[in-house]
Amino acid sequence: MGNVQEILEREMQDEMCRLREMVDVLQQAVNDAETRAVNEREAAKKAIAESEAAPVIKETVVMVEDTEKVTSLNAEVDRLKVSHSHRFDSEIVECGMVSCGI
Repeated sequence: MGNVQEILEREMQDEMCRLREMVDVLQQAVNDAETRAVNEREAAKKAIAESEAAPVIKETVVMVEDTEKVTSLNAEVDRLKVSHSHRFDSEIVECGMVSCGI
């Protein structure tokens, strides 16, 4: 009878060890899940904070080259210079400044 009781006690102890190991494995899984949940919560808070932050506006210089417009404006400037020069020359002649040697 003692032999059967020893066998049963040993089997119970083995079963208790297996159950403790299962509890340890499950506890580790719970700890890992809690860690992931905390990390996800922090990531969500950060994402929300970033989305609520004022957008950053970055200026970019864009070079637009319209050679036709530039040529047209340069021609207009030259025309105005010539026109102004002729008008100035005619004013000098009209005032008689040319005869004064000015």
